[in-house]
Amino acid sequence: MESSPPLFLLVLVATVSIVGLRVSHAQDGPGWFRDFDKAQIAAKKSGKDLFVLFTGHGWCVACDVFDQEVFQQSEFIDATKRDFVFVELDDNFGETREEEERKKRHRELNKRFLSKVVPTVVLADSAGRPYTIISGYDREGQSQFLELVRKSQAIKQKRDVLFATAGLSLGVDRVRKLHDGLQVVAPALGTLDVPLLVFYASEVGEILDSSDRLASEIQKHYVNRRKMRTKTLATRGVLDELNPFHSAKDYQGAIRHIQALMPLVNDPELRWKLESRRQTYLEWDG
Repeated sequence: MESSPPLFLLVLVATVSIVGLRVSHAQDGPGWFRDFDKAQIAAKKSGKDLFVLFTGHGWCVACDVFDQEVFQQSEFIDATKRDFVFVELDDNFGETREEEERKKRHRELNKRFLSKVVPTVVLADSAGRPYTIISGYDREGQSQFLELVRKSQAIKQKRDVLFATAGLSLGVDRVRKLHDGLQVVAPALGTLDVPLLVFYASEVGEILDSSDRLASEIQKHYVNRRKMRTKTLATRGVLDELNPFHSAKDYQGAIRHIQALMPLVNDPELRWKLESRRQTYLEWDG
């Protein structure tokens, strides 16, 4: 898994293209849309799901291997084209006004789908609500990846049945069905609680708003999840404060900032992360 490319790699990609060498691109794969909005319209019209790929051709090695070993293979294309509309969001941008607009839209979709690394695959229904998020590619090959896609489709089908059943229920029975549907999809969204609480906020909110006292145990589960999410976001916010120092290679400034923060932080996990960062900056600063 890789984050956005450093500038020198983007220059290298452009240089390689100029001298006539082919930079890998999923041109020959499924019928990729490059515009998410148009893809979603097509998905709604056709009744298909969305297969959204966040990638970085030319600078992300795993992305290009993923492309060659899975998306360029006819077996994968034939097995999935009836069920999905494909969207490729490539993290390479030019300097024109149109490219700046595309980059802005791309970043909005990164944020919307909580995509922080490439490659990332998001399987979503035509409304754009994810039921599976797959980050990274570890040379699984097309057969294993296809099996993962099929399992994800089964998860979505079970989710929809449970939510539909909840729509016909009342009281604690409705809460239980909603909870069951959420628990079906939760593992496929990743280990953190953030995706579930973001993408399924309405179902979680309905569970928490229930006045049925028999629903209290289920409600505690989501109260705890929300607390964990708040803690996760707070930790991320504190660590993000170090980014300007990191970008400027101001390691001494980062060390001073961490030392100023430490007396204010009570959470043991966050203190450990800050201390680890401090040690790293001390090493980099010599």
